[in-house]
Amino acid sequence: MVLSGVQDRIAPLQAWLFPQRVYLELQDQAVTAMALEGRQVLLLERLALPAGTCFGGKPSSPDALGDLLGDWLLERGFGGARVRAVLPVQAAALRLLQGSAELVASQPEALQWPWPAETPTDLIAQPLLVPPGRSLLAAAPTELLESWIEAFALAALPLDQLEPAVLCAGYGAQNELILLVEAEACTLLRFEAGVPQWQWSLPAPQPVELLLEALTPCLAYWPQCSSLELVVSAGADLDPQAFGALLQQDLPVRVDVRDPIASGWLLDARGDGAPLSTALLWGLAAAEVLP
Repeated sequence: MVLSGVQDRIAPLQAWLFPQRVYLELQDQAVTAMALEGRQVLLLERLALPAGTCFGGKPSSPDALGDLLGDWLLERGFGGARVRAVLPVQAAALRLLQGSAELVASQPEALQWPWPAETPTDLIAQPLLVPPGRSLLAAAPTELLESWIEAFALAALPLDQLEPAVLCAGYGAQNELILLVEAEACTLLRFEAGVPQWQWSLPAPQPVELLLEALTPCLAYWPQCSSLELVVSAGADLDPQAFGALLQQDLPVRVDVRDPIASGWLLDARGDGAPLSTALLWGLAAAEVLP
């Protein structure tokens, strides 16, 4: 009993000195959590959300969602863990700028955000080394960000980062073209030197015939690109290898599937855990995990 009391008292100190880290992929239908020890996957689980919990990447009720997330991770042994999370595509936007980011950002109508121009928006500009004089501008509606901050605060989960899905999809990309697959939509991305250059919205992954019908003409814009990198969101609830093989049957380019566990970048130490795509979560975690 005495030992138990001591452990209870030092637990907050241990959490402060050795904070646990959880990576979350946020979607309207589900939240997927991954925890690592080095490159070993200790936790990889998808929590289905009640209908209407999130819409357009924004929590409808931050307090209810916070209770749900806090209880879930506490039950899994990660209560109070520090969080880095990736937002769904529709919740954030990127713009590649030439010249002063401050000057352009002050003219929201010129940036054509996918939300009304009068919407309060948080912006972060990142200067690019190559080519000089350009910068990458990331944006998200202020209310959306504040809703997630509130939800994690109520869950007692310190939030360190919210990252746009496009940037996570592009981390470590081996191809110029990336097909990012989420539950309700797909996005075709073109990267140059690790920087997103173009983005197209495509239909949902199912039925696959509609996706292929929209995707095939897009690929014709770059006949020099002989391959496509497939990045499947865990929220899409698809087997990346099986879906890649399905696309390969009809596409004129090679489909390279990003699967961190199959590729050996991550080691699954969970035993018989359910298979889930770690492609976006690895993009979020790799900067911390890799030396």
